[in-house]
Amino acid sequence: MNLQHLQSIQSIKHQQGAVLAISLILLLIVTIIGTTSMQTTTLQERMAGNANDRNQAFQMTESALRDAEKVIQTTSTIGPFLNASTTTGLYLPAAIGSEWWNNAVIWSGGSVTGTEPRSNYIIEKLPADTGRIGSLEAGTPEVSTGYFRVTARSTGQSGDTQVMLQTIYKQQ
Repeated sequence: MNLQHLQSIQSIKHQQGAVLAISLILLLIVTIIGTTSMQTTTLQERMAGNANDRNQAFQMTESALRDAEKVIQTTSTIGPFLNASTTTGLYLPAAIGSEWWNNAVIWSGGSVTGTEPRSNYIIEKLPADTGRIGSLEAGTPEVSTGYFRVTARSTGQSGDTQVMLQTIYKQQ
């Protein structure tokens, strides 16, 4: 036998499975990378779902605001404005320093109105003395039958998302 052939036979006898160990380490690294990327993807899906839920609740709240403004536009005299025991969603001015919209009982007690089951609004007639003088146009007197605070509130699909919007509306 030649010397080269003997050296190759001896080197085969001395191998200890280094390729197997390296392959297992690489397989472990790939598994960790795959698991981490799956967790990241799951988190991103949750964030996208929450953003979508918030967007839907916001759109429903804006729609409820527009519905309430239509009620004010189409009714020559809004009223009678009642107290918190009503189910109309129309309220007299609250005492100075307090607002109906800021009362949690009103939102949970069913004394609001709205077109969607997860969206509702209240209309508060503001007191005549609200500090507003004249119109925005110079020299034009203000002609208004009243100011109203419209507050709309909606919840998202999950029920955890809540959006509340408010506007002041001037009836002419």
